[in-house]
Amino acid sequence: MEYLIVIEGKEGSYSAYAPDISGANGVGKSLEVVKKSLSESISLHADAKYPKPKILTREDAEKHAFETFGMRLEANDQIDFIRPANINPVSLEIASARESLGLSQAELGRRLSMPRSNVNRLENPFYFGHSLAILNRVAEALGVELEVSFGKAA
Repeated sequence: MEYLIVIEGKEGSYSAYAPDISGANGVGKSLEVVKKSLSESISLHADAKYPKPKILTREDAEKHAFETFGMRLEANDQIDFIRPANINPVSLEIASARESLGLSQAELGRRLSMPRSNVNRLENPFYFGHSLAILNRVAEALGVELEVSFGKAA
């Protein structure tokens, strides 16, 4: 499912929002960065229950902007479509397990002999670089069993 987005600004300073997803916005120095930022924001704001897009054209976006914010789109505002970013459930499971044990990222990092910033990356829902070796280390540090399974295809 793709959502219409409105991109404002110019090279070096862009902002963007998705009228269909309240609170979802992105910023970046390039179009590529602002779109990635907004795609991730949509994923987090929509909470994996993506509403069916209602705003499908520039005219719809202009009407929404006027009715919601009392403003009009600028002539140089760009309209595009993006999909929500994929969220890695492994990252969410690590964060959930750590939080259920009442541990901070710093404490888990200490147990893993790595900086808190590395634990933060492992828990980042948009990080997909987990190895089986690191997952085994995390499970051991948390005192839990690691289970890997494959489900039926959707």
